[in-house]
Amino acid sequence: MRTRHKILLCLIPLYVITGIGGYYSHSATLRRETQSIYDRAKERDHVDADIAAKMGIKPRQPRVFETGPTDLKPLCKVNWCVPVLPGVLFANSYYQVGPLFGKGGFKIVIYYGFGSWAIGPIWGWIS
Repeated sequence: MRTRHKILLCLIPLYVITGIGGYYSHSATLRRETQSIYDRAKERDHVDADIAAKMGIKPRQPRVFETGPTDLKPLCKVNWCVPVLPGVLFANSYYQVGPLFGKGGFKIVIYYGFGSWAIGPIWGWIS
């Protein structure tokens, strides 16, 4: 009986650390990835607008929000994370950088103490 208590006393802090640390790490990683996607799409919008101006045609609708990913709320968000094993979370998160440019869903997140890595989405949506 004492062995079970010792195992629980070791596992409970690991699950708590995984839950809290994994949530914040996945949020930070998602924000960095969203900013990178936004920057690339914004550059592509400028290139497309320049090409359309040179050809004398109307440019297509921009892919991204003009205000940027940091001004809109919520643009990228981790809805929830549940630790399933120490260092492994089941998460639901998304990002949206434009009216029809976003992605989200359920993911497996590997949390390794100083960062995280998402596998997935396992099931999700794309706009």
